[in-house]
Amino acid sequence: IRRERAERLEEMKKMSRGLKITYIILGVLVMFSLVRAVMLGNYENAFLCLLVFVMFSIPSFVKRKFHLDIPNVLEILVLIYIFAAEILGEIASFFVNISFWDTMLHTTWGFICAALGFCLIDVLNRDDKIKFTVSPFYVSASAFCFSMTVGVFWEFFEFGMDRFFGKDMQKDTIVHDISTVMLDPTGGNKITAIRGITD
Repeated sequence: IRRERAERLEEMKKMSRGLKITYIILGVLVMFSLVRAVMLGNYENAFLCLLVFVMFSIPSFVKRKFHLDIPNVLEILVLIYIFAAEILGEIASFFVNISFWDTMLHTTWGFICAALGFCLIDVLNRDDKIKFTVSPFYVSASAFCFSMTVGVFWEFFEFGMDRFFGKDMQKDTIVHDISTVMLDPTGGNKITAIRGITD
């Protein structure tokens, strides 16, 4: 336990001023959201705030545990992304009230995952036991594939939660168009479309 505390203190000393300020500001905002959720009796949102605190600790845990050299800018982006997705997106309902919020976060997450892919390859490349040299094209392709794979698995997760647990993580409760063979009055394989659904 003492060693872990010493490592945390050492890590905090190495932390840049911008990263410390980001942790403090976002931590205060999440704490405010937590207190507000408890006062309103919304315990699901309160649990989500506690989960955000856990997620905030993941980058520093990963850096300590795996000796990863995550750039401060990337760590700040990850923290802001978590805050934007969970506190603003879910608790403040930005996903529902701001039409481009989900698209913006998905795009940002793609770039963040690509950067994390670069970091992982760099770590493997610096390890004496797994030393290998790769071309810039291969590193770029690997980072892209890593980003796409994470995105696909996240979509699987959202679909599974919606399908099996009755959640609405995909935020698609209003469907404007339907094209399906199930509505073919003859019972055949002809696609029947319904357009312009408003309610």
